[in-house]
Amino acid sequence: DIVERGVARWPNATWTHVYGGTEAEPVAHADARESVRLSRARGRFQMLHVGCPIQQLATRLSPEGLWVSGPNVAPRYAGTHTDEVAKQVNDKGRLWHCMGDRIESDADGWWFAGRATQPRADFELEQRIYAYLANSASFVHRARDGRAILCADHFVARTIVAAQVPLTRDFPE
Repeated sequence: DIVERGVARWPNATWTHVYGGTEAEPVAHADARESVRLSRARGRFQMLHVGCPIQQLATRLSPEGLWVSGPNVAPRYAGTHTDEVAKQVNDKGRLWHCMGDRIESDADGWWFAGRATQPRADFELEQRIYAYLANSASFVHRARDGRAILCADHFVARTIVAAQVPLTRDFPE
């Protein structure tokens, strides 16, 4: 709704949705109005449509996440040496970096589909919760016994308590 409010206030402005991360930015982009429209059409609360990759980058979609290579990819990983070894590959002088994001591609472009390390079912559960609450200030955490625990800020917690939302009924796994 932030983009929608901005567009309503400044209808003649150009609105660009930029996707990137610590490793590289930008990676992809789209007209923000189109990203909102496409995301809403799929019942998403968030702008998960991230557009198309920029031409300067080489990209690979893999189970461990999106890999990027190009002039705007950071030469070092902002983390531990162990993380850097796991998330960067030098392929014949070309540096590739794994962003760790699950990206899906279709005729409309790229879609953010969660972190590659997050179970797909948990990402989908979060999306249903966000749509219900109209707020994305929460996340699902798995306890050691496999139970899904909703971690939320005070606003979301008050909303859930006030609405008496029985999560197991309204958000089945």
